Amino acid sequence: MGAENASDPILAKYSPALRAADANAPILLVHGKDDTVVPLDQSREMADALRRAGKPVELIVQDGADHWLSLGATRLQMLEATMAFVEKNNPPS
Repeated sequence: MGAENASDPILAKYSPALRAADANAPILLVHGKDDTVVPLDQSREMADALRRAGKPVELIVQDGADHWLSLGATRLQMLEATMAFVEKNNPPS
């Protein structure tokens, strides 16, 4: 994002957590507990920011899942959760 450090003002322009109030659709966050690329705290922070902004959000934390959903079981869990989320928030007519 071009930020020099965590207090760089440019983060306010691009940070999803700082722009949570701008969300205009329900949001599903899926995060693996074994993700070594993105810390789980980032998804928790985003979910908290959305809740504080009064936005609909669901956070699913998957045991044994990595960043790439390498295991078939975690991929299936993510796909089932995604379909349930879509059907709930955009039901067929």
